[in-house]
Amino acid sequence: MSSPVYHYCSYWRTWSRVLMVQGGLFVELNLTPIPCCHSSTWEHDVKPEVIRVHFTQRSRGDFSTNRVPVAIIAQMEENLGEALTNRLLTHDYLSEVTFDQMRTADRLNTVGGGTPLAKIKEVPA
Repeated sequence: MSSPVYHYCSYWRTWSRVLMVQGGLFVELNLTPIPCCHSSTWEHDVKPEVIRVHFTQRSRGDFSTNRVPVAIIAQMEENLGEALTNRLLTHDYLSEVTFDQMRTADRLNTVGGGTPLAKIKEVPA
């Protein structure tokens, strides 16, 4: 298995884990909420293991890496605990759900910003 790829979005100043790229669509797992945004929180945008299927052009300042900075991992552990942080960084989410389930759940999500893993599992494959 190849090492995970993590992505930093310079526009939102967020970290995510790239689960897969298919046909120009990115499937990503939120690792951090949007800083300084009262509606984006650890409880709402990260703890429920929020997965996003999107087609967003990468911006100047964005980058991908196989290592999350230590300071970000420390923030994750402080807000989510060590067990959930480890799961978000390493778990094989693609073994639990199909791409079609993710895409359908994301389309049905009216809030935006992704869909919690539990709701994706409810969508029939």
